[in-house]
Amino acid sequence: MCLNMLRHATCPMYLVALEGSREESLARWPLLREFADRLHFLNKTDGFCGQSVRQLRRIIRQHRAQAIHTHHIGPLLYGKLAILGLACRHVHTEHDAWHLEDPKQCWLTRLLMSKQIRLVADAPTVADDLAKKLHTVAPLVILNGIDTQQFIPGDQAAARQQLNLPPDAFLIGCAGRLVPEKALETLLEILPTLPSSMHVAVAGDGEMRQRWQQLARQLGVAERITWLGYVNNMHRFYQAIDLFCMPSVKEGLPLALLEAQACGCSVVASRVGAIPELTNPATGALFTPEDRRSLASILRRKLTADHHHNRTLNQQYVARIADIRTTVARYQQLACQC
Repeated sequence: MCLNMLRHATCPMYLVALEGSREESLARWPLLREFADRLHFLNKTDGFCGQSVRQLRRIIRQHRAQAIHTHHIGPLLYGKLAILGLACRHVHTEHDAWHLEDPKQCWLTRLLMSKQIRLVADAPTVADDLAKKLHTVAPLVILNGIDTQQFIPGDQAAARQQLNLPPDAFLIGCAGRLVPEKALETLLEILPTLPSSMHVAVAGDGEMRQRWQQLARQLGVAERITWLGYVNNMHRFYQAIDLFCMPSVKEGLPLALLEAQACGCSVVASRVGAIPELTNPATGALFTPEDRRSLASILRRKLTADHHHNRTLNQQYVARIADIRTTVARYQQLACQC
């Protein structure tokens, strides 16, 4: 989303990463190369690093920044310290509130937040949860946005061929970091009970990949799952699948949910975070996290749904509520006001 904000900003905008080096990051994430002249990497060491605060302050002064926009608690801390004494506004966005269940993180976030920082939530549910946990009024809501001119329905057969996916299967797609919160085992464990025509494609990588691959082998469904790893052109992935499944146990507002629907996919997802608010009620279906029986029942019903008709409905739904251009315009307006 940060890269999309750079792409669509109408004022000078730069991206600063606390961690990593320029060389390593550009080599690992090819998408960054388009914006290389607007990226800064502080290569911060573990633990608190005063040198990184000074580096960030120099960058802010170098570009004569009138506002900074931070995400997550680390950048909140470093951003707040870096602009001390400077005439610079501070906007901070929280993408979920479940991390504030950790007493230390909750205490530190409350300590860092002040009237000078404009807090933003990326969905109404997140705003309500933040208000409860931080003991404050509900923050402003600015929905995350995606590029609805890039994420569009496309040629499914061509996309499957490009990604080497089964041409004739009913394809269930999952995308995101492969971390415990994604709870992919909920889908894998019911796969043996689903029609053999159903195949799962997973885009993303992470610490849980090997464990879930081992589980698939134990369940005897390894041949019905394609692990794609990191995918550069995610719109091709969504164009290739018939249905998008997100069985997470914790979420804020996942961009993958919006991207999949913008490409025409109907969604089957767990009822957590902001997922219920941004799932098309006309075509999507929700289930209680880890409720395998409900998920299996929904997926069997979806096998016979009119997905071709639903593609247009899903694309229009996201274009109406979550286009990146609207998101960027609202943040730019806020940065000028706060």
